[in-house]
Amino acid sequence: ACRMSALINSYIKYLLFLSILIFFALKNLGLDYTDSVSWAVSISIFIFILYESYFWRLNPFCKTPRIYGKYDVKIMHQYNGGGEIIAQAEITQSLFSITVILKTDEMTSYSSSANITEEDNSYVLYYTYTKRPKGRYEYKNPITYGTCRLVLEKSVQVFANSYNSQNIYSELKKWIFKPVSEPLEGIYWTSRKTNGDIIFTKRL
Repeated sequence: ACRMSALINSYIKYLLFLSILIFFALKNLGLDYTDSVSWAVSISIFIFILYESYFWRLNPFCKTPRIYGKYDVKIMHQYNGGGEIIAQAEITQSLFSITVILKTDEMTSYSSSANITEEDNSYVLYYTYTKRPKGRYEYKNPITYGTCRLVLEKSVQVFANSYNSQNIYSELKKWIFKPVSEPLEGIYWTSRKTNGDIIFTKRL
């Protein structure tokens, strides 16, 4: 949470600086004060929305891991003697938000909050979720609330950590234009006092 707050605050400063630059550029073009302010704010917000939604992925100095995409998921649970469940997941990601949707034949879970933090020199994705079963399975698998912790190893960190490489183009292709492909591994625990291991493997 602290990392996200610091990130947002830094980009607010960039947005204000961009608005000021655009304001003076418009004034030099002959627009009056009111129109310059209005257009400067509108243009800055438009650019910021585009960057936050997509173009941040192309920034070689942005350290946020690119984890968006579709995954095959293996859930190794401890409930009722233990077992494995195969699922599919999709991670939607912008610069400031992450959404995780996971589906099996019996249920769908939706993240309600998600955040990437730094722990022990690695990135860690925490997300809370609500699991909603299909109607015919609700009697044995009721609505459940849970939390998942996924570790993003150093190998999936972005180009910003190795921008001094001799082969800049190769690094750009590897870290920027493609999201991470290594498995995301971790654990989960739920409001029903169940827990287990979970592996997200990126679909190629």
